[in-house]
Amino acid sequence: PFYLIYVSEQGEVVANHLEPKKILDLFRLLCKNKKEPIAQLCKKVVEQTKDYRNMSDYSNLLQASISSMIKEEEEKEIDGLFKRNSSVSSVVGKIKGLEDFQIVSFLILK
Repeated sequence: PFYLIYVSEQGEVVANHLEPKKILDLFRLLCKNKKEPIAQLCKKVVEQTKDYRNMSDYSNLLQASISSMIKEEEEKEIDGLFKRNSSVSSVVGKIKGLEDFQIVSFLILK
């Protein structure tokens, strides 16, 4: 499966993996009428990450997003236990952390 999560620079989940349409709508709104990346901001990211060799800040955000997804799935699974005739697919236990994911793409918003 593919997951889409929107995390702020502070590590707060703006929209979780259960809200992909909301995330895509936000991205579309933020990118409206912009045909090209903003060169000045791209340069700033290149400098901050030492030419993309030090992505630790973004790795931490990725870890925060995965942790929030696991927490959300745990809560969903627990809620499902109390519903009659519930068939909750268990993601908990299958996903342990960053090593269980492969990044397909990411978008940095400044």
